[in-house]
Amino acid sequence: MRTEGGLARLLTGREKPKGKYRSGGERMTARAHVPDPLFINGQDIDKITDPKLISSLAGTDMAISRIKVYRERLNGEKTRIDNAKTLCHKKEFADKRLNTLNEKRQYLKSQKQ
Repeated sequence: MRTEGGLARLLTGREKPKGKYRSGGERMTARAHVPDPLFINGQDIDKITDPKLISSLAGTDMAISRIKVYRERLNGEKTRIDNAKTLCHKKEFADKRLNTLNEKRQYLKSQKQ
């Protein structure tokens, strides 16, 4: 809670507030150590979204939202894998090109002598 003196300084404008006031109980805990709080395994998605096991509208809506999140994550994985494949092809091309250029360099060196 603010003191009377601090409140007076804020009201007169002599001191700017440093930030939004929070009491000790309102602090949020950091979750940086949690990579994906909604991580769903492939086997779990089958159980969670099985239409035979869902009997309510809320359950159906939750299953639909989980499927959408799962699909977005799979699209991200597909993009990452496609990028990795592209990088592998580029690396193979660079390796082949480097070998060809090294061979040509050796040939030209031998011709020069």
